[in-house]
Amino acid sequence: MNRAACKFALIAAAALALTSAGGCGEQPCPPIVLDTSGIAPAVNYEPLAEVLADCVLSNGLADREQLPRCADTLDRQLAILAVAGPTATPKLFPRRQDALAYWYNAHAAWSMKLLLARRCPRLIGAAAMLDRQFPLDGRTMPLNDIGRILAAEEDFRIAAAVPGATTSFARLPKAPVEPDCFGEAVERRFAEFLDGRLRVYIDVTRHRVLIPPVLWQFRDRLTGQYDRKYQTQGATLVTALLACTTGSAHRRLQEALGYREIEAVCNELLTAEHKDKDDASR
Repeated sequence: MNRAACKFALIAAAALALTSAGGCGEQPCPPIVLDTSGIAPAVNYEPLAEVLADCVLSNGLADREQLPRCADTLDRQLAILAVAGPTATPKLFPRRQDALAYWYNAHAAWSMKLLLARRCPRLIGAAAMLDRQFPLDGRTMPLNDIGRILAAEEDFRIAAAVPGATTSFARLPKAPVEPDCFGEAVERRFAEFLDGRLRVYIDVTRHRVLIPPVLWQFRDRLTGQYDRKYQTQGATLVTALLACTTGSAHRRLQEALGYREIEAVCNELLTAEHKDKDDASR
């Protein structure tokens, strides 16, 4: 087994163990509560900028040793996001890109918070983390709801490129996503998502490609569109993705042509022993 395959096997095994452990006994985890007293609604991503700058590694994952040290700053950002949002304060988010950037930044922030709050009181797996409720946009919702909001967009890449703290999502950015650059950010992030072996894993030995759920959910839509456009039948997801990618991501996907396509499990964060040596430098 080569180094990449060994690394992925370790990640998948850890994820499966955590997910198999279930949630909080037979009851769902209680909603996360924040102190929002005295917080005025505003568009302010400065606390998030501090956390991302200090806690994101070169591979787009959170530094699990540094993240707890940024917990207070992260909570300040989450309190702001709790009282402001496209639904709670629509005047603060007049443009589509304002709302989309909000959801991206909220997803990044809450994915890190959920990583810190996995014990309730037992350790919960990555899948259970997606359904835990928290305050956002003047209401209570889980991370999965943000995904559903983004998946309703016409451009599937918007949902596929959403930042998260696990390898089931695209990489965490080193700075908050800005509304005025949202379109460019999505295009760049989607290419990086396909080009990153930690997320879309091509298993050369077993001739298969493991695709995270955030992209797998669009399989039927993309293959159907490809078949209609090119008058084909039975297109694969990899074939459909090749038609909308360029550069190194395109070349990498060509390696997976003909491989068996599998929806990947919800992966946990890489632990320190699984990181490449160059990930230590940020």
